[in-house]
Amino acid sequence: MILALLIFFTTLASTAQTIKGTVLNKETNKPVDNASISVVNTSNGTFTNARGVFKLKNTSGLSPLTKIKFSSLGYKTLVTTVQSIKDANYIVYLESNAEKLKEVVVSSNKKLKKNISFQILAEMPFGVSNFGSTIINNKLYVTAGDLSFIEENEKRAIDNSETMGELINNLRINGSWVSYSNKIQVYNFENNSWEVSKQNLNKKAYHKTVAVNESLYVFGGKTISPNKKREYLNNKIEVFNTTTNDIGIDDAYPHQAVNFTAVTYKNNIIIMGGSTKVLDNGKKLYRNNSYLFNTSTGHRYQLTKMLKDKEANGVLANNKVFLVGGFHNGPLKDIEAYDLETAEWEAQGNLFDGIERPTLASNNNIIYIFDSKKILTYNTKTKLLKEYKIDIPLKYANMHYLNGKLYILGGSNYFNYKSKASKNLYTIKLSEFKNTKPRKEKYLD
Repeated sequence: MILALLIFFTTLASTAQTIKGTVLNKETNKPVDNASISVVNTSNGTFTNARGVFKLKNTSGLSPLTKIKFSSLGYKTLVTTVQSIKDANYIVYLESNAEKLKEVVVSSNKKLKKNISFQILAEMPFGVSNFGSTIINNKLYVTAGDLSFIEENEKRAIDNSETMGELINNLRINGSWVSYSNKIQVYNFENNSWEVSKQNLNKKAYHKTVAVNESLYVFGGKTISPNKKREYLNNKIEVFNTTTNDIGIDDAYPHQAVNFTAVTYKNNIIIMGGSTKVLDNGKKLYRNNSYLFNTSTGHRYQLTKMLKDKEANGVLANNKVFLVGGFHNGPLKDIEAYDLETAEWEAQGNLFDGIERPTLASNNNIIYIFDSKKILTYNTKTKLLKEYKIDIPLKYANMHYLNGKLYILGGSNYFNYKSKASKNLYTIKLSEFKNTKPRKEKYLD
């Protein structure tokens, strides 16, 4: 009866494009999560979710005798055919491997750490938050950014005043100042050192920087007037050639916004979302536009609109742009993916908590998500989300992956009612995630 209900409710059927099914433990009839399913001798594959359900896409060209391989840690590998899966009502059973299970039990007894460890590298010459950065030829380029020092003067005064006179005096003390950088700071991974380019950009922050071939493309964000009283959306693209050190300017940048997504894909730049204005009531105007900018021809093409208009940060993984968290009248939990080959959006699921502006990096199938004192991993194949503790109290930082390590830099450090741009650069070995216990984990639906 249970098996019949399972077949009915999970709608396990093969369509022209997708084979859907469930993988179960042969001995217990329980779902096998994170099992690998692949078409033999091809790169087409997928994984089961927590309910043991899998969806193998792009199967319209498979014959009934095409071989499909099922494997999972602690189970014997099974190779069967498309026809056999169909004959079994799309239920696949894996047999436990006692020796493999024994190995898993032994390895699970290893004591895991509570926090992700990291190393501190050479400081940036100028601390910045809300900046652009990218890697070219084993060098990390940091462009412009917010240098500002902000005091929460009213909150500090209220919390530290016992009389009206003290409150008035404390309100007069305000060391805040606002400034944006125009510098290009360059970090050399080989000798752990920084230098500042002699070339200057236009002062800006809340922008993006991406790498195409040997050049930095710096665009979007906002600038401030000389008297610091007005803000303007940046309407130019600056192109810095890292070989010649020349800067070119394109005056026709259509996607004016702050806190948007930008990634490179086959010499194209993909741009999505962001906000354009803060209204008198404090609410923002958001964008849901997506564009492709061809750096070779200069042509721009409109892509499928986002599922939601919002500020969002994104990262490229497996020919998809993943948007993580974001902001629309409050921090968002959404993880969404835009397939650059099919031009379709897909909701992946939700984070544990809303994150306004996480910094992202990716390697193979894993997306790394950092925001003050926590770092998450999201497996784009299995949809497994894990959250770890890390003692780096920064917001609005940037993160990059290179040669088995993550690098986190810049951002805002909040302390004693003050927010100051950080000069710090941290590095994390990917092996840390195997040796550290996640504080939370779940499979996304």
